[in-house]
Amino acid sequence: MRLAISILIASFVIQGCSFISVSNRDVDRSEEKWNALGIRDYSYTFVIASLNPEIECAPIGRGIKVEVKNGEVVRFGTCSIKVEKAKLYGTINVIFSTLRNEKDDAVSLKVSFHEFYGYPESIDINYSRWLTDHRVQYYIREFSVENE
Repeated sequence: MRLAISILIASFVIQGCSFISVSNRDVDRSEEKWNALGIRDYSYTFVIASLNPEIECAPIGRGIKVEVKNGEVVRFGTCSIKVEKAKLYGTINVIFSTLRNEKDDAVSLKVSFHEFYGYPESIDINYSRWLTDHRVQYYIREFSVENE
């Protein structure tokens, strides 16, 4: 019995653990909700929480101010709209695509969606089973629909 328990524990430790709490169905349903609203002009603050306090495209301690016009990112904080982060998180539609891709690389992925609009309000990603510094959290705050 001890041997069986030891093997079980060892296999868990060797394998690590994966926790993907968002399904493709959850993402699809929320994206459909978002698309049904037809919102093309909006803004939000994109907050990145990680162990590194310096975030590209934003002053220290502040989020990245994002503006979208006609479905295209026109402002991504203090950076050019061509930076990699803008390509991954510059519009809500792009964020949905990024979520689908992150599911393949992440050990842990947790997402919560806005009840009415459907956009991802918080994304919690861990890329390593063993290292805590590979965890990043993203938040969409101060979302505002323009011309509403």
